[in-house]
Amino acid sequence: MKNDVISSEHLVLMITALVVGFFARLITIKEDYRQYPSYPNGYLIHLVTGFVAAAIGAVAIPAIMTKNFVAVTFLALAIQQFRDVRKAERDCLKDLENTEFTPRGDAYIDGIAKTFEARNYFALVVALVTGITIQFVSYMIQWVNILIGSLSGLAVLFILKRFSKGKTFGDMRMLN
Repeated sequence: MKNDVISSEHLVLMITALVVGFFARLITIKEDYRQYPSYPNGYLIHLVTGFVAAAIGAVAIPAIMTKNFVAVTFLALAIQQFRDVRKAERDCLKDLENTEFTPRGDAYIDGIAKTFEARNYFALVVALVTGITIQFVSYMIQWVNILIGSLSGLAVLFILKRFSKGKTFGDMRMLN
């Protein structure tokens, strides 16, 4: 029987990428009185799917490095699952529409569902970039690898948040 033990370097890479990716999803949870999540089960759904997204991003690099291409195929499967979750989110919000004092409309609800899906991709991409950075930095001191990988993942999160931010009233100029 073959002994398939994960190396300590890959384990550190996966745990660091998972933590940074999950942190990315945690800080992108946005709540206000018009949006979801506003109940504990809503937070649970967001955090669990964010954890799964971060885990997929975290294991992708070690899977490729160990030539475990079967594990890499789960990345494509996960992306389809995130789309299915977005559809379920949209359907749930549409079902709640008749309980709202002021209807939000289909476009608004679809925007919320797309944002939900995109934030899961944030977790996946941040974890993936963190893992890639740790893999390629390869300093002899492990905490330096962790620090550089974490900082690169957080930098990617900042960039993603900055470019995915919608317009606000402050961004709009008054027409003469």
